[in-house]
Amino acid sequence: MLTRTALAAAGLQPSEGGGKSSTELNFLVLSGEGAGTIEASYYKAIRKKKRLPEPRIGRAAVRWMVEGDRILIGNIGSDIYIAKIDEIPRPEVAQLIAATASEVDIRKRAQAAKKQPKKIKRTVIDYVRNPFVVVAALKRADGKCEVPGCTHGLFLRDTGSRYLEVHHIVPLSQGGTDTLLNVAAICPACHREHHFGTDRVVRQTQLLGHISAREAALGS
Repeated sequence: MLTRTALAAAGLQPSEGGGKSSTELNFLVLSGEGAGTIEASYYKAIRKKKRLPEPRIGRAAVRWMVEGDRILIGNIGSDIYIAKIDEIPRPEVAQLIAATASEVDIRKRAQAAKKQPKKIKRTVIDYVRNPFVVVAALKRADGKCEVPGCTHGLFLRDTGSRYLEVHHIVPLSQGGTDTLLNVAAICPACHREHHFGTDRVVRQTQLLGHISAREAALGS
């Protein structure tokens, strides 16, 4: 019943039959290995013995789960979210959900939180980066953020050098290369903006062009 309430609040109603005529749902999965977007059908199943049709969601919505999982489905406006109750959602999504609650409710939940958070075991696949690419990018930057027009201040390390982060402009997970043409030494503020800013695609293109020009000038 709560699921149907959330879907209705998102402006979605089950179709009168299954197949190609089914209402299409786009779930944003918040946690677990299924994190991302999945599509599923939403329709009224015809039942025997003159029972009324029953709203059902297609199996695609649950294929990333295992037996015994408890799930929660909810909405923020027209967006539908689904998560395993026992897992922690991604921080940016949790912040989005929290932003829709009242300040009183947010504080009440924060004060009720356990002092020691629950531990979960994760398997992480990471990339072994070439240390010479990292060092060469930092030397190329010469203590300045390589994002054109950056005005953010840089703090100093214990060594006296300015702190910069070496960023893969096209992420390795998306086919980017671990080369000087695809890395930039940038400040933490620009780094976050290149990952999460609304104009990150435009910024990616601009930074690729800027770094390509810098490398050409250095004789690469």
